[in-house]
Amino acid sequence: MALESTRRRPSSNVTPTEGSGFAAQCPRKRRERASESFGSVVHLTPLEAFRTTSGGKFMRGYTDLHCHYIAGVDDGVRSEDDGVALLRALHAVGFDHVVATPHMRPAMFDNHAAPLREAYAQLRLRLDREADLPETSLAAEHFFDDVVFERLLRGQGLPYTAGRSVLIELATEQMPVALPARLFDLRMKRLRPVIAHPERYTVFHRDPTKQADALRKAGAVLLLDVCALVGKYGERALRAAEQLVENDGYYAACSDAHRIEDAEITGRAIDRLHALVGREAGEVLLRDRPKEILQGRIFDDRFE
Repeated sequence: MALESTRRRPSSNVTPTEGSGFAAQCPRKRRERASESFGSVVHLTPLEAFRTTSGGKFMRGYTDLHCHYIAGVDDGVRSEDDGVALLRALHAVGFDHVVATPHMRPAMFDNHAAPLREAYAQLRLRLDREADLPETSLAAEHFFDDVVFERLLRGQGLPYTAGRSVLIELATEQMPVALPARLFDLRMKRLRPVIAHPERYTVFHRDPTKQADALRKAGAVLLLDVCALVGKYGERALRAAEQLVENDGYYAACSDAHRIEDAEITGRAIDRLHALVGREAGEVLLRDRPKEILQGRIFDDRFE
């Protein structure tokens, strides 16, 4: 089970309205203006990046389900100082809880649960002495190959806080063989698969909605890397993300931040998400549903 920090913030009572689609809250003209105005990726200060539709006021209470701020375990931050700075920058753009999700990927970042818990506990000693930081917790980004799949079935992964939801990364170019059956196997172990950044996967570039529906029917939910909405991963990922946002394909959104500067891009991407779907729907993706995932209370009303 993931470790929890003692830093806590009041939770929100805002919940999505049943049957209300994000596209319905986003008139076509507003979507078109947002699509035309996002521009290229630029680096802003967190205060500049987090422009909102509420007169420039900060919106808080977001939970980031996917971030790489533990140094020395994967391709995330390179030092403890950078990890602290990344957390502080994410806090500045609205995140009050940020989950560390280091890679668990054999032959590249072959991390195991126990050493990751030790690395996180060591970082916590530093975080507890720092100010202006979000609450933190630990999970992992599980690459869905045979090795990691077997670890998950044996209870050797790192699920989110309640132990009922698990972050899954798929291969970029090709979906695993018998993926729906394997996702069902996880559900039988009372683990809900949360698919990381589907907009980056090649198969999603051809027909995002069809692929999303197939994974959701198999019991998974999809997690948007919000930075795709400002072109961080290229045009195809951008268009796939836009279509999935408009068609209610995502359950929640995250930063997948690896570097300090990613927080600035995340702030701008949050601003664009609000422009696309409206503030209320954006906060469902960034605040309410991430909390549901942490608590193991996911309910996909379209496929349950």
